[in-house]
Amino acid sequence: MENIADTTVTQKTPKTLLQTGSSEDSLQSKPNIQDFLFKTWWIKNRPPDVIFHQAATTHEVKNYNLEEYSTAYMEFFESLEFYMKTHEVLYFWSNTPKVWPPKQPEKWRNITTNEKILEYNSVVKKLIPLSYHIRLGLDLYTQSVGLNETHYEDGVHHKRPWYTSVARQFIQMYCTVRSA
Repeated sequence: MENIADTTVTQKTPKTLLQTGSSEDSLQSKPNIQDFLFKTWWIKNRPPDVIFHQAATTHEVKNYNLEEYSTAYMEFFESLEFYMKTHEVLYFWSNTPKVWPPKQPEKWRNITTNEKILEYNSVVKKLIPLSYHIRLGLDLYTQSVGLNETHYEDGVHHKRPWYTSVARQFIQMYCTVRSA
């Protein structure tokens, strides 16, 4: 089982990269989830049975507009579906939780707003090609609505009890899916 959090998706990974494993096809040098999955982890190791991916929208909204973000996720899901044709992997996408603006670093307050996070989350949710292998995960945004500043390290990242709770919920969700 792999838990991928705070890892960006926004880089195109051509299907030829999946077939060759060559890093020459990489279009940018920024590390992201696609580099990790398709060029590093799955080329060198057997893929995990399940991947729980918590979106890192708070990192991506500062670098990519909504159209670029949407395109990157469409290409990511296409690559994921292509790869999963030959591997028995479950992938769960969970959205980005809300931020706590008063505690958030000032330089990010007008960039990674809760309104932006909701907008980006909703775009990806509409793009997910739901199938046996690709599923919606936890709605972390809704779960974070009632939190206050004591739950956040820095206004963006949560304290350990939040992540422990998310991990427990995910394990319960995974066990439910596997037993069905």
